Amino acid sequence: MSVWRIQTNTGKGKIADYCISNNVAALGWSLTQTSLSELNGLTFEKYEEFAEKEEYKLDSVNALAKEIQSNDLIWMRKSGKYYLARVTNESHWQYNNSEEAKSHDACNQRTDIKWIEIGDESDVPGALTTAFIRGKTLQQIKMPGIFEYSKLIYDKKSDDNFKYGSSIKLDEDCFYSLISPSDCEDLLYVYSYKISNYRYVCIPSTNKIATQTYEFVAIDRETGKHIYYQVKNGDVDLNADDYYKLIENSNSDEVYLLTTRGKVIDAGKYDRIHIVDPTTLFEFCCNDENENIIPPNIRYWIEFAGGYNILNGKKGIMLDVNDDDCEKYMFEHHVVAAWGNSKRYVDSFNKGDYVFYYKKGYGIIAIGEINGKEPIEIENGKQYPVQMILDPEKTKDGEYISLYPSDIKSILKKTFYFASTQKRPFLDQKESELLISRLKTLKNS
Repeated sequence: MSVWRIQTNTGKGKIADYCISNNVAALGWSLTQTSLSELNGLTFEKYEEFAEKEEYKLDSVNALAKEIQSNDLIWMRKSGKYYLARVTNESHWQYNNSEEAKSHDACNQRTDIKWIEIGDESDVPGALTTAFIRGKTLQQIKMPGIFEYSKLIYDKKSDDNFKYGSSIKLDEDCFYSLISPSDCEDLLYVYSYKISNYRYVCIPSTNKIATQTYEFVAIDRETGKHIYYQVKNGDVDLNADDYYKLIENSNSDEVYLLTTRGKVIDAGKYDRIHIVDPTTLFEFCCNDENENIIPPNIRYWIEFAGGYNILNGKKGIMLDVNDDDCEKYMFEHHVVAAWGNSKRYVDSFNKGDYVFYYKKGYGIIAIGEINGKEPIEIENGKQYPVQMILDPEKTKDGEYISLYPSDIKSILKKTFYFASTQKRPFLDQKESELLISRLKTLKNS
C-alpha cells in the first residue's frame, strides 16, 4: 500500500468541503471542449483522449485513476485541519459532469472515500505538514515514519472493522519525520543550551520568517557573544560559506548548523561554525539526563514512536524507579508502582509481563514478573504485585550492579526513549529473557 496527499487549495470553490460531503477524492482537469453526449458513460481511456486534445498534463489524474490502490491512505488538508481516508475495495474513478462538481473544480473523482478528521498541525507529524508545501496536486508521501503513522492513526480513529495492525520503529529517520521544523529548532537550542553549561539564552524577537540565513539568535549570558542557528529538517544541503558573514566582523560570535538528512559543504572550514550531527541530537533527546528540558511536543512524538510496537504474549517494561522513596517502597512491598501523572503507565501492564526496574545513572538494577490480574489503587497512584526474579544488588563500593543504557542498546541493537518514566519501546519475550540472562550473569560474576 501507499500513502498519498491531495491538494485542495485550487481557489475555485471549496473542493475539500465537496470531497468530505460526497465521500470522494477529487481533482480538476474538467473537459470544456467535449459534448455532453460524449461524456455519458465516459471511460478513463476516452477521458485521456479528450484531455490530450485540451493539452492537459495528467500526472495527478493518472495517479487518481490508476496508481491508487485498495487500502491506500490519502491525506487532505482543509482550513488548517488534516483529514485521512482509506481507499476501499469499492472505490473507483469516475468523471462527474454535474454543475456542482464543475463549480468546485472536482470532476475527476475517486469514489467511496470516507474522510476522518485527525486534527491540526500539532496532531500530525512534521513531515506530513511539509508534504503539502509544494509538488503535484496528488502525490505519494515517502518520508520515513509517515507510512507507519498513517496506518496507526487510521486504526485509532476509524469506526470500521478494517485494521492495519501496524507498528512503528523508534529510530533516527522516523524521529525527524515526526517532529516539525520548529520542533527541530527547539531541540537544537536546548542541546546548545545544555552543552554550553546553560549559558546560551534565546532572544525570541530574532525568530522571524524574514531572516534568510538563520532561524534565531541566542546570547552567551557570560560573554555577550551572539550564537546564530540555522536548521533544515530534511534532505537539504547547507554551505558553511553562506554563514560566515554572520560572524566575520566578530572575534567570538558562533554559528550552529543542522541539516537532518543533508550535508554541510566545507564543514570544517571555520572554527566558529559548528556542525551538529543529527544522530548526536537524537541520542541527546533520548537520554534520561535531559528529560526535563526536552520540549513537550517532541516528547509527545518520540513517546508515540516508542509506544506502538505490537507484541504478542508477554512483554517487558522498563520503568523508572523515580526517587529513593519510591524505589524503597517498590522493593520492600514487591510491587511495581507509579504515582501522579505517571500512574497511567500501570494500565498498560498485564499479568506475566516482565518489569525492568530502571534507575537513572545506572540503568536496569532489578527485574520482576507481574503476578496480579488487575492494578491496585493506592494513594495518588497504582501498583501491581510482582514476583522478583533479580533483586537489586550493590558492590562493595556501594554501586548498583546494573545494565547501563548503552549495554541495553548494544545487547538488543535498538534505540530506546530513556527520557521518560516508562522507557519505550516495550520489549518482547525473547528480548526480555536476554536482558534477564545478562543481568544475572553480571550479578553472579
